[in-house]
Amino acid sequence: MRVQAKVMGRAAMVALVLFGGERVLSTTTHRPGAAAVAARPDGRPARWPGRHRRPTTTTVAPTVTPTTAAPTTTVSPSTVSPTTVAPSTVAPTTSTTAKATTTTAAATTTTTVKATTTTAAATTTTAAPGSGRFATLAPGSPLPSGAACAARVKTAAEQRPQNATYNATKGTRANTDYPRVDGQYVGTTDQILQWTACKWGVDEDVVRAQIAVESWWSMLAVGDNGESFGLGQVRVPYHQSAFVDDNAKRSSAYNVDYTYAVFRSCYEGELTWLNTVEHVGTYAAGDVWGCLGVWFSGRWHTPAAEGYIAKVQDYLAQRVWTTPGFQG
Repeated sequence: MRVQAKVMGRAAMVALVLFGGERVLSTTTHRPGAAAVAARPDGRPARWPGRHRRPTTTTVAPTVTPTTAAPTTTVSPSTVSPTTVAPSTVAPTTSTTAKATTTTAAATTTTTVKATTTTAAATTTTAAPGSGRFATLAPGSPLPSGAACAARVKTAAEQRPQNATYNATKGTRANTDYPRVDGQYVGTTDQILQWTACKWGVDEDVVRAQIAVESWWSMLAVGDNGESFGLGQVRVPYHQSAFVDDNAKRSSAYNVDYTYAVFRSCYEGELTWLNTVEHVGTYAAGDVWGCLGVWFSGRWHTPAAEGYIAKVQDYLAQRVWTTPGFQG
C-alpha cells in the first residue's frame, strides 16, 4: 500500500511515485510484503504485512505521459494534527479523540516493538457553520452520502491533466467488502479528493497530504512490483474486491473511495486484529494518525508506520499540493 525527491525531467515519460523523500519511477517495488498474511474464511486476506523497503525495479506506465515535477524542497517532519469537526449537516458538533497510548502491548504471535516516537492525538474543534470545509468526523458519526458530498465540493483546477480519463470514469458497481464504496463521482483530481474526504469524514487536507505521499496525485502510479495502483496505491493481494472490473485502476473516484473506506474502518475501531500482530501501544478507535500508518505498514504505531506518519505530517505542514514544484 504506500510510498515517496529526486528530480525527474518532463521528458522522462514515466509516472512518478514518492518514497522516503525521493521521487522514483512508477511501477516500483516501494512496499513489498514482508510477513505472512492471515486469510479470511472466503480466502481473501484479512490483514496486510509491512511494505516499506525501497524500490528495486521500474516499468514505464502505458499510454499517458505524466509531466509532474518533483518538489524541490522538504522540511523537517511536523507534528501537525488534523482538525476533527462535525460539519453543519451532521448532528454531532464535537467529539473527544483519545490520545494513542505509548505502552507496549505484548503480541501473541510476534515480538512487540518498543515505541520510538510519539504521535500527536487529533484535536477536537468545531468549524464555523457553512464553512464548507470537510473535516474529520468522530467515530460513530453519521456519514454524508456521496450525492450530498458531490453537491458540497468546491471548484478546483486540475493539477494532473494525465488523470483526465480516470477522473471522468465512475465505478461500475458497489464494493462487496465496503458497500458504500461505489466511485460515483467525476471531477478534477482535487475535487475527487474533496468528495472522498466528505464521504468518509476525513480532514480534506490530510487526504491531500496522504495522496501526495502515495502517488503525487497521479493515477498512473504503480508500485510494489506491480501490485499497487492509482492515487491511493491500493494493493491487489490485500484488497482484491477493489479490483473487480478493474475499478481501482480505471476510476480515480473509486480508488480513493476504497482507500478511505479502509481508513474509516480502522478509525471506527473495527480492525481488532491489529492487537494480535506486532504493534506499539493498544489499537483503539479514534486515532487518525495510527490509522494512516496502518494503510502503509499494516501495523499499529510500529517504527515503519511512524516514519510514514511523519512524511504525511510533513506534507500537511508544507501544504505541498500548493507549492510550485507540485504543479503538473
